[in-house]
Amino acid sequence: METQPHQVEPLSALLENHFEQIAERFKLLSDPSRLRIISAICSQERNVTEICQRAGLNQANVSKHLQLLKCSGVVTCRRVGSCRYYRIIDKDLLSLCARSLTEIEQFSLSPNLRDDIHVQNSIQNHTGFFANRSRCSCLPSNRSSSAGTRSASQSCSGD
Repeated sequence: METQPHQVEPLSALLENHFEQIAERFKLLSDPSRLRIISAICSQERNVTEICQRAGLNQANVSKHLQLLKCSGVVTCRRVGSCRYYRIIDKDLLSLCARSLTEIEQFSLSPNLRDDIHVQNSIQNHTGFFANRSRCSCLPSNRSSSAGTRSASQSCSGD
């Protein structure tokens, strides 16, 4: 008796592709240094020196992470002389960061502080920069959905 190889149904293959895209997206957020960089440029375009100062990271590390974020379609840059200015173009990612930060802040509080209005206001102010930037129309987006995200392992030309 010969066994048939297991065939994947088309819907399962489609879901698997979506799962891979979601996993790639979360990999981008899995490094605290990249989160610091995203935080540094979420409100406005900045050059590498400014990003290094705001994120507390060295230039080589920032450049490496910016290249990954650029190749993944999260940021873009423009050149002015010898400087490159980076900005966020993936507003969905900012929204995801804002929601995650808010939940982490709320769940890390003791139960008696969760209902304190001053604590809630502080959390909203602290996470507001992500949320405001994710809704800001002044940040152009060349992405209509996460389906267009390139894999972090793919090469990126024109840096």
